[in-house]
Amino acid sequence: MPLLLQEVNLRMASSSSNVPPLTEWPCHLATAAVSLTADSKHRPQDLRATSVASSAPAAAAVAQSKLQPTGLTAIEDRSDDGVHPTVDGDDHTAVGSGGGGLPGDGGAVSDDAAAWRARLYHGCRIAADMKTAVAAETQYRCSAGVAFNKLLSKLVSGLHKPNGQTAITPAAAAAFIAPLPVRALPGVGYKSESTLKAWGVSTVADVRAMPKEKLVQLLGDKTGSWLFAGCRGVDSSLVIASGPPKTISVEDSFKGCSTWQGVTQVLQVLVPDLLERIAEDVAEFGAQRRPTTLSIKWRKAGQGWARNSASTPWPTSHGKTLAATTQSQ
Repeated sequence: MPLLLQEVNLRMASSSSNVPPLTEWPCHLATAAVSLTADSKHRPQDLRATSVASSAPAAAAVAQSKLQPTGLTAIEDRSDDGVHPTVDGDDHTAVGSGGGGLPGDGGAVSDDAAAWRARLYHGCRIAADMKTAVAAETQYRCSAGVAFNKLLSKLVSGLHKPNGQTAITPAAAAAFIAPLPVRALPGVGYKSESTLKAWGVSTVADVRAMPKEKLVQLLGDKTGSWLFAGCRGVDSSLVIASGPPKTISVEDSFKGCSTWQGVTQVLQVLVPDLLERIAEDVAEFGAQRRPTTLSIKWRKAGQGWARNSASTPWPTSHGKTLAATTQSQ
């Protein structure tokens, strides 16, 4: 059982009081009443909440929780028989374990509703504790999304950046994602978006109107099947710890860099940061982890999201590449 889920269960078992109403949860609540904008400054379709009312969405959230979304297919959770919150951070690296289904609330607090309310609430408390710990240790702010599957936690994690935390209830999910551009769904890239637009499909609601067979025909079995479920707020994929990172990178946005002098100035800022991160990685995971390749990526003005890149074997302090050094040992 994942550590986050163990912590949720432990807090549920040790809690002596009832879960407070939604209005008292330590988070924003994502509902269809929240106005959104697609901020593409850092990545395509990075969603942000723009409605002032979203800072205190209690009434809208409670009203939304009484709606029963139609046409939703529940997928059995593969970890155990509960509904589990998934916590997702700014970098879109989820650290929880998510179920796939869409348990309803129906207004009344049934046994099922009590279960997901308790899990989501304690998930929110854990996420808040994590944010506090990160700020204390690194002085960095971070945002979090808490939901009952990985897809939804990713969608809501950035709504209230910076330093915000957002949760979404099961009953609010279908109405919340329906008007979103299909590109907002994790895993839908430029190619898939272009294919769907050619068929007049631009929103999640448009995708729902398409038969699964058509989606598979256009996008392939894997993507088409996933999108058929994902556009309904359903995601059965588990959150699995990936271990140490395979790459370490730094990047920055800067205005106008058209000379070699400008390139040098940018690298003089980025390289020390990269070396510091490599040193931290060695301290955490051991000296056996050594870089092998150095890559530089850049994007030209007016080029959209396409990037150019160049790579070379990682240099050593003796002027040789790591590969050459290793061969000589």
